Amino acid sequence: MSSGIATDRTASDWYSNAGESSTASSASLNDRIARLKSALNGEPYSICLERPELLHAAIKQRGIDQKQHSLLIRAEKIAHILEHRKPRIYDDELIIGNMSSKRIAANFYPEGASYNVVEDIFNLANRAVPLELDAAEKWRLLKMSAFSLRESVLFKALLRPGRTRHMWDMAYA
Repeated sequence: MSSGIATDRTASDWYSNAGESSTASSASLNDRIARLKSALNGEPYSICLERPELLHAAIKQRGIDQKQHSLLIRAEKIAHILEHRKPRIYDDELIIGNMSSKRIAANFYPEGASYNVVEDIFNLANRAVPLELDAAEKWRLLKMSAFSLRESVLFKALLRPGRTRHMWDMAYA
């Protein structure tokens, strides 16, 4: 794995000139880092909706049979995500690739336990770390949450018929 810094120096150059640095290359490195820092600091925090939308699309486009084994269903969905996810390359990056469709964003995992953000959807901008979603993105997030609730860990662990009575009995025993 590379260090992420592009250079035309060889390994022996690094060892023989260990204490020396070129002023020009140091200045350009500092300029690039300053531009990266400025770009990141100017970017709002958000939530990535690309992955859950691709999960939803996988069911429709691939015609996934929900009666298959859960691992086969998950493999089909992941294959669809990997085939359709769009790479994003930002200026001044030497190591490219990111986990979300936005520069700084949390992923929403509808099959996992990401539903806590949905209960706070109308107060995202007022959180300790504000999350920016426009009205259309909030609506898409709500639709995806409703569509995939039955596949979530939350539903499987707590909201399944038969388990709610058990939860009720535990709470009020």
